[in-house]
Amino acid sequence: MEIERRVNRHDSSLFRAIHNAKYPSQNTWTGEGVGTDLPLTPTFIFVSPKEGGQVGEHGWLMPSPRGEGASRQRTTADIRSLPGSSIESLGSTDVRHRARPDHIGKTIGCQIQLRGASQSTYPAKLREAVTVEFAKLQGAGNDYIAIDGRGIDRDWGALSKEMSRLAFGVGSDGVVLVQESDVAQVRMRVYNPDGSEAEMSGNGIRLFSKFVIDRKIALPESDTLTVETGGGVRTVWPIMEGDKMVAARVAMGVPTFTPAEIPVDTALIGDLDIIKNYPIQAAGRELKITCLAIGNPHAVVIMDEPVGDFPLVEIGPSVENHKLFPNRINFEIVNVIDRSEIRARIFERGAGETLSSGTGSTAAASAARAHGLVDDAVDVIVDGGVLRISWDETGEAFLEGPAVEVFTGVWPD
Repeated sequence: MEIERRVNRHDSSLFRAIHNAKYPSQNTWTGEGVGTDLPLTPTFIFVSPKEGGQVGEHGWLMPSPRGEGASRQRTTADIRSLPGSSIESLGSTDVRHRARPDHIGKTIGCQIQLRGASQSTYPAKLREAVTVEFAKLQGAGNDYIAIDGRGIDRDWGALSKEMSRLAFGVGSDGVVLVQESDVAQVRMRVYNPDGSEAEMSGNGIRLFSKFVIDRKIALPESDTLTVETGGGVRTVWPIMEGDKMVAARVAMGVPTFTPAEIPVDTALIGDLDIIKNYPIQAAGRELKITCLAIGNPHAVVIMDEPVGDFPLVEIGPSVENHKLFPNRINFEIVNVIDRSEIRARIFERGAGETLSSGTGSTAAASAARAHGLVDDAVDVIVDGGVLRISWDETGEAFLEGPAVEVFTGVWPD
């Protein structure tokens, strides 16, 4: 699947070649930019050139049926190293390739002949569909791409990295993926724009819930939806208008301030049992952080300086990747307006500054509450809107906010 995806992203005609190979009754393809009819058999795959037009390890490879100017090399190890590839059972692999100056700036495919293999030995991934249906949703400006990934095996992190790119992709703060669950009604996986997987997203779970409820993938039972996440099972109370979800209240769990559970490298902090107003150096500035986890790790700075004046984009990466945090960390800066309202900006691990974040808003409010600065219900003003955070008598935090579907589409993969 990954190999087909890499090809079709550059040139849809290459996928037609794969299609013809799988159905040998149509076994000739004229490649764009090649000018040669290529007889194909069911025993081959394609890889695409590297971005940037450079001749390289997997770059500017093209078929050379006549052998003119071609060289032959063993590339089994190279192909196996591609994400999602599996050719161990397909026997020896040879590649004919050449590169000419007039190919620069063009998309040229590479024919890889898997000798001695039959179509039945193809990896299952190569027989899957190569388009991905998705929905783009946003909650208080925090936007996610939602995909029904049930029964599909692929590199979702790589897809999130591709689709999340501004201008070159859909543009998003990441991907929320639907999968089956053995412990809840449905499972959510969250992928950041850099391809890494997050444990939990407070805004993401609301948008995810709208996606699955509106499409009847999973429906509320006793007015709630249970969702398995990397941070545990979460309960969602959807707010409906007709048969569509428009907002939700989410049980976020009890925030933990225990360093080992966040996690923080306890070897660096001595015998501290809580990290509150702990000084660190980041990008040449001293910051006093309060650390906690709310399904994922957070470092919060409560400051007098207006958060709008703080150079978050410049300093955020230094906090995210600070040596204290073995799994990196999300970073929030906070102004307390009064006991029922705070202003926050958020730098998400793996995403950078975002217009809002559900877990980030929950962490910001929880840190302010731990310092005794707010009451048990707080409006968090973020760049994308307002999220409401509250706590019950057990200390569990609840997040409430909107969920809006922006558009749907098909990723050509």
